[in-house]
Amino acid sequence: MKETPLLVKMFPIRVLPVVTILLALSGSALGEPEEPHYAQSRPDRGPCMGQEGYTREDTWLDRTHAYLTRELCEPAVWFDGFFGEERADEEGYPGTSARLRFGVRWSEDEDFTYPNQFLISTRLPKATSKLKLVIAGRGEDDPTHILPDDPVDTGLDEQEEARQGKVELRYDVRERSHSKFSINAGLRFDWPPPPFVRARYRYTYPLNVNTLFRFIQTVFWEEEDGFGKTTRVDLDRRLSEPLLLRWSGSGTHSGISQGIDWGTELSLFHRLSERAAMTYEAGMSGYTQPETTIDEYKADVRFRRNFHRIWLFYELEPEVRWPRDVDGSFKPVWALAFRIEVQFNS
Repeated sequence: MKETPLLVKMFPIRVLPVVTILLALSGSALGEPEEPHYAQSRPDRGPCMGQEGYTREDTWLDRTHAYLTRELCEPAVWFDGFFGEERADEEGYPGTSARLRFGVRWSEDEDFTYPNQFLISTRLPKATSKLKLVIAGRGEDDPTHILPDDPVDTGLDEQEEARQGKVELRYDVRERSHSKFSINAGLRFDWPPPPFVRARYRYTYPLNVNTLFRFIQTVFWEEEDGFGKTTRVDLDRRLSEPLLLRWSGSGTHSGISQGIDWGTELSLFHRLSERAAMTYEAGMSGYTQPETTIDEYKADVRFRRNFHRIWLFYELEPEVRWPRDVDGSFKPVWALAFRIEVQFNS
């Protein structure tokens, strides 16, 4: 067993909260960039409006409904886009985008790892405006989230490291102001490359002036794992102009799951400025067979800042997990991650 370096023992736990606060309050020494593209308004298309927008009907009822939807949806879209979540890519802004993420992560149980990731997505307008090509991959695992953004990547397979990349075609069958239905088909990065197919339905609706409801049902098939399905529910609550509270719950059943593999997470998003934001997350995950069991607890703080250029970000994330040991006990495992992300958008 490797001995943890003395500097690592001293720095992450004791000094990290102070460092995080200082980073959040500090400005970039490299100069003020332009306003990030995620803060720019997209009134005609996008996740808050649907492909058709709200221009078909122009009554006071339609205008009121459009206003409420935008007011509730746009903060959530800004946070998902600013933090580079796959959820933002799933909603499908037009054009081409790419994200390259380089990182280093230290944890008490794994020492140092280097979880690099990339995601490239582009519309194929010559074929049809509804078709998108997506290429994604990652290096060593970076277990940041309890809930899988991509239900095909459940993280439950012991051979997951051999399938940490994919190329796929996404076809938006139908998209409206509140709903979207898409079908994906692709191949994993392995040899021979295993195919997969996924059908995804998303429904979003404002429950009141401050609460947004989001439901996602996904059915998928993998060559090695067979059929599976994932149900996810999100509730976004706008607390104030810079604060958004989100509760998420997810359940996956497949040929490799232990009954239903579930996860639940509570996240507080704090927009510090147009260039910086933080999230505070706590969650747990488990399974239902042979009996309902909590497998892990997790808490983390994530600080992310846009610096020097509108397409350049860095983030710092301390976290603590309590995985279940073989004897049923939960012992804390501390970790610290630092990442640099480069974005390309057109």
